[in-house]
Formats: sequence, C-alpha cells, structure tokens
Amino acid sequence: METEVKLLVVEDKRPDALMVQGALRGAPGNYHCVTVERLAEALALLATPSFDVVLLDLDLPDSQGLLTLEKTLASSSVPVVVLTALDDELTAIRAVQAGAQDYLIKGQCDGALIARALRYAMERKRLQEELQQARRLEAVGRLAGGVAHDFNNLMTVVTGYGDLLAQEAPPDTNVGRWAKSICEAADRAARLTSQLLAVGRRHTLLPSVFDLNPAILDLRDMLKCTARSDIALELELGPEPQRIRADRGQLEQVVVNLVANACDAMPHGGRLILRTATRRLDSRTLCGEQPVESGLYVVFTVADTGYGMDARTRERIFEPFFTTKGPRQGAGLGLATVYGIVKQSGGHISVRSEIGKGSEFTVALPHADGSLGSGSPSLSEEGQMAHRQAALVAQGECRPASRT
Repeated sequence: METEVKLLVVEDKRPDALMVQGALRGAPGNYHCVTVERLAEALALLATPSFDVVLLDLDLPDSQGLLTLEKTLASSSVPVVVLTALDDELTAIRAVQAGAQDYLIKGQCDGALIARALRYAMERKRLQEELQQARRLEAVGRLAGGVAHDFNNLMTVVTGYGDLLAQEAPPDTNVGRWAKSICEAADRAARLTSQLLAVGRRHTLLPSVFDLNPAILDLRDMLKCTARSDIALELELGPEPQRIRADRGQLEQVVVNLVANACDAMPHGGRLILRTATRRLDSRTLCGEQPVESGLYVVFTVADTGYGMDARTRERIFEPFFTTKGPRQGAGLGLATVYGIVKQSGGHISVRSEIGKGSEFTVALPHADGSLGSGSPSLSEEGQMAHRQAALVAQGECRPASRT
C-alpha cells in the first residue's frame, strides 16, 4: 500500500479546489487533501508538522502575490508548489527563486502533472535537507578531528610523564597511587581521542581485501556477550563472498558499535538481526543518504525491534555528542564514530526507524575485486590482530558508546 501524502490545498475558489481533488483521485499516488481558503488558516495548520506538501494559490482574500508565498515559506519547512492563474514568466521565476519547488498555471495542467510536481517537490526538499545535514556533519567532523589531533599530542606528554612517575614511585605510596590515576585518566582520554579521530576521518587505516562474512562470524561470541540474554541474535549472511576493501579492525568496530546501539534500544528484549548481501545500488537506493555512485556494493544491515526513533532524532543521530541518554550514560560518539569510519572507508550509511517499529541501520561498501588479503601493509599476523583489537577496545573494554 502506498504511503499517504498529506496535502494542504490553499485555495479560496471552491471550483478550483474541487478540480484539484478530483484530478488527484485519478492520478498515481495516495493523497489526503485538506483545503483552506485563507492564508491565516494555512499558517495555523502549518505550525504543526502535519503536512508533507502545500499546493498554494498566490491570490487569497487575506494575501496577494509573492508575499503569500514568502509568508508560507517563512512559517514552515514544508515544500510548496504554486498553482495560480497568474500566467506571468517573471512572477514564476521570482517564485522559484524565493523557494517554491514548482510553479503551475491553472487550466494548463492535469492531475498527473500536479501529482508529479508534488512528488518531485517532496523529493527535492528531502535531498536539499540531506545535503545540508551532510555538510553540517562534515563541518563538525572536521572540527572534532582537528581538536582531537592537537589534544592527542598534549595527552602524549601527559601519558609519558605519568608512566615515568609510576616507574619511579612505589605503588603503595600516595605518589604511586596518584601516578596510577594519571595513567588511567590518560588512557580514557586516549580512547576519547580515538573516537574523535574516527569522527573527523583522521584515523590511519590499514586497508585490505577481506570477506565480511567470516569477519562477522569471528565476532559472534563477542556480539553474544554484548547482547543480553533476552535479545535473540540472528545472522542472515549472504551465500556468496562479501568482499570489501577496508580496515578490518575499523569495520569490526562499526559492527560492534551498531550491535551495542541496537541492544540499548531494546531494554525489554527483542530480536537483533545482522544481514549481509551483495546488491547493485544507485542514487535512489539508500534512504537518508546523499546520492551514491551506481555499482556493486556489499550491504550490511543491523535491524532491531526496539523502541525506534522519531524524525527529529533521526536527523541528528550521527551528530557528534548528540545523545538521548542521561548524564554519564554515553558521550554521544558511538554512531558519530560509525559514520566517520564508514565515510573514510568510501561507504555510505543510512537509517530507517519509526517509534514503536524498531530501527534498521544499513552500511553499503563498494564490492572489492582482487584476491582476499591483498592491499594490506606488511604487518605480521600478530600485528594485524593487535591493530584490530586496539580498534575494538577504543570505545573501552570492547563495549562501544551506547545509543546516541
């Protein structure tokens, strides 16, 4: 069943309003129309987030011309399509420049054209908002990464002097205990710095070609420890090799973070499903993402049956330091870290969630050619294992930051 589109028709001429409703009944899509005759009525309705799109006449009893459009746009972020009898090219240009998504002339359009204009208006508005969100995340990520880099240099000095002091002072003395506290605090600061570097995409990556399925299976015992006994962990791994080129330790951190996040969303238990598949994606495949380059991708999904998120939370879910938890229950860096790692790895991440219907995080990484294990630096097996373990414990004892 098609999703219902809530349409506000602002039209004071009843025959024209009836024409719109009748035309949309025969057009593709499922429209629920609310009609008002005055701009004041429309602005009152738009004060609440109840509509997906507005179809606006410019000449109303209480407002005329482009001022009608400007007042409407100023009152709400809902996309606006103008439907008017003013067949004037200059007015149309100014309306679009002011922010109208389209400009239609009465008597020159049918239901299919109106429906298409409304659909395109909602899609363009969505893409504009996603681009703004991506730019905001990019700016905050760069700031966080820059601060983390300088902070890391300072903490290196603190750690060094703390270690020297601990070596010189007996552990059972006050100075020894103080030195131990300094070192422990420095370690916590280092873990925070690691998260911030991931957010700012400044981690040093050790990429190689590997199959994501065995990597997830290797983490299964850890994931079971992360999930409580009242959460059913299910793996649905694609039958073919899911080959990607990435830093395995960082991707393992992504998996653990998303699983821990999902577990926090199910305080009373539920189902946690991990899926992998190879899919061909295009610019319209992922929800809540900038357009992706068409091609073959390895898609990893973490779905939960938890309490879900509202639209406002979804918009900010990847922002650094944004959290819905109380004080001392998480720094708000878990999903920001995931976002940074995925982006630095050349991938994409999106989320689908509704209150009461759980959440589904989808990570898409380009499918890799070449033999497994190719492209990695010349590290020993022990060195590569240590690097993966270091990435996993960067959040603290293999338990990443909780739901933001």
